[in-house]
Amino acid sequence: MNFVKYKKYGRKSFFINKKIVFLLILMFFIIGGGVYSYFEYKKHNFPIDLVYLWVDGRDEKWVEKKVYWQKKLGIIDPYAVHPARWRDREELKHSLRSVEQHMPWVNKIYIVTDNQVPEWLNTNHPKIKIIDHKEILPADALPVFNSMAIETGIANIKGLSEHFIYANDDVFAAKPLTREFFFTKDGTPIVYNDIKLAKRYQIFYKKSQEKGTMWAKLHDKEKKVLSDKSIGINIEFADTHTFSSYKKSTYLKAMEFFGEEMKKTAHSKFRSGDDLNRGVVLNYAWKYDSVLLKSVTDVKEFGCKNAGILIMTNVKDLEKKDPCTFCLNDYQNIPDDINEQHTLILRKMFPDKSSFEK
Repeated sequence: MNFVKYKKYGRKSFFINKKIVFLLILMFFIIGGGVYSYFEYKKHNFPIDLVYLWVDGRDEKWVEKKVYWQKKLGIIDPYAVHPARWRDREELKHSLRSVEQHMPWVNKIYIVTDNQVPEWLNTNHPKIKIIDHKEILPADALPVFNSMAIETGIANIKGLSEHFIYANDDVFAAKPLTREFFFTKDGTPIVYNDIKLAKRYQIFYKKSQEKGTMWAKLHDKEKKVLSDKSIGINIEFADTHTFSSYKKSTYLKAMEFFGEEMKKTAHSKFRSGDDLNRGVVLNYAWKYDSVLLKSVTDVKEFGCKNAGILIMTNVKDLEKKDPCTFCLNDYQNIPDDINEQHTLILRKMFPDKSSFEK
């Protein structure tokens, strides 16, 4: 009798133990799945910062400083010192409006300036941080009036996330854009390749070369340096008039890789044909890290026809080409009425005040 009871008790214990084991296994998978999902979420939802360059070309102290150095260095090339390089047409204000409207997931926004702050900017906004040139450039390079020089130091911004987007203040988001427009889920920067634009640039480049323009000299410099470094131009005429995606670690390695050339550029107070364009960073990443090249037309998921377009006087392209992003470029030959038209277009497209404004 006792033996029978023992057998029944043993069989019952066996089934109880099986349930416990099953529950433990189930709990393991649930907890393990949750932990895996969390780390996958963290892995694919890395912070993405946004960096702008901005200058107030009307600031009297800044103008006085610029004129002093221009005379001291004997700068005469109109390409390097034309007011269009520092003209403010309310671009930054409206670019930030476009970002808040179409890219609300952006983490921090760093605005790099020369001891200046836009009077309308809400500097108390948790996303906004003003960065002075002295925080990212060598002391003996200051002051500097050359965007290419400033670009050598943007990866030195303290607190900048590993993944960041860089833009001049005349670049705007025209459509709702997700993170995947700029980076793949594993964090690879995306570069949009425009074959048609590259062909047009080639024609323009040859004409510019014949005229000996600074634009052609800059491209010649880029080609020579990349060739000397055994990289070559794998990303031909990468259009820098757009939002550009970078990894900070790669950017810093590229600055070190191009060494003396980048140091010379950092100390170039005004734009020079001997400067090295940041386009070399993309070519460095292409060879030594990772870059995903996509066609500018591979953007249907974002509800637009082109990833980005450069607009000078052809303002009708905004409607005709239906871009995801666009640049209202300012340059020395642009008529005054076009400048005014550009500002009016921005006011019409982005009329609502953003939280980045006072």
